Amino acid sequence: MKYLVIANPKAGTRALGGTLEQVRRAFETRKIAHEVRFTQFPGHAAKIAAEGLFSEMDGEVGAVAAVGEKLLLFGASNGPFQGGKFKLAPRADIFDGYLDIHIISDMNPLGRLFKIQKVLEGRHEGLREVSIVRTKKLWFETFTDLPAHMDGETFLLQAGKHSIRIGERGVNIIVPV
Repeated sequence: MKYLVIANPKAGTRALGGTLEQVRRAFETRKIAHEVRFTQFPGHAAKIAAEGLFSEMDGEVGAVAAVGEKLLLFGASNGPFQGGKFKLAPRADIFDGYLDIHIISDMNPLGRLFKIQKVLEGRHEGLREVSIVRTKKLWFETFTDLPAHMDGETFLLQAGKHSIRIGERGVNIIVPV
């Protein structure tokens, strides 16, 4: 597996150079294949991540490491709606065997306010802060505990390595005739 390292040269108040060099050294010391790409505009990290995830063979997702980039949302969906109301993955199909991965770069509070209606209605795919890709498997690692939710039910995602996968026809629905 190859890691894609996404670096935002304008993030935060600290210089990126030292942090990025630490990340590079960690990968090189462990002989881990990686590629570094720099963001060029707000929302670019989500686009780079989506391109990197989408380019993997056989629908399997590689790993993405973000350095200096804040995401508003990184999630996986099996159906179009999350939390009962948010149409985060408008093209998701529970029967196709794919997860829809949605990556939304952070934006200012006013931007969130004006764009939330598009997310509710599933019309957010064209926004520059948004990328959606499809895959059968997803591996990711967090270095701190993060607030998370599963269909609107909140929990604390523990730091560490995680994986999500879905099997084709994994959902059986019984309908009375």
